[in-house]
Amino acid sequence: MKKFLLMLFIASSATTVTNAQFLKLGVKAGANVSKLTGSSFQDKFEYGYHAGGMMQVKISKKLSIQPEVLMSQINTSVDSNFKSLYTSLYNPAYVKNIKLKYLTIPLVLNYHLGKMVKLQGGAQYAVLMDNNKNLLQNGQTAFKNGDFSVLGGIEFDIWKFMISGRYLVGLNNINDIDNKDKWKNQTAQISVGFRL
Repeated sequence: MKKFLLMLFIASSATTVTNAQFLKLGVKAGANVSKLTGSSFQDKFEYGYHAGGMMQVKISKKLSIQPEVLMSQINTSVDSNFKSLYTSLYNPAYVKNIKLKYLTIPLVLNYHLGKMVKLQGGAQYAVLMDNNKNLLQNGQTAFKNGDFSVLGGIEFDIWKFMISGRYLVGLNNINDIDNKDKWKNQTAQISVGFRL
């Protein structure tokens, strides 16, 4: 599936070079309202952010593909169960409020309901960024430590501006400590953007 998404992205990029009139570039930023499921974390949504770039490639009157590259932050708080499951790792000074920074790559299929409204569906691959490593080193572990999600949403276009809302559900267990607890992302995103 990951190879299919990469090939689809490359094909859409190649198509845009030959059909530049069907290409729109843009930037976007917004809020992430997310939580990690699992008994180790509090069952509540917390705020983070996302920002980055996108391109939209029109493939028909009603359909377009929209690959994006975003930096995203997911915030969460540990529950008392974390201490009982991971006694050796628990340090209240460091393990209370957790901030996960991801390089996310959504690949979205847009269905245009009109000039101003699009329904969105697709997938997202996220690479957990380690502040002690450079982008190349983070990329080398991407397929070991990445998070694959499905997404759905809606986007409103007003002239060159856009407002969108999406909901993402993580499919991978992102717990790389052990198998005691399964951790999965759930995120609602609200974005504003500008197309060039």
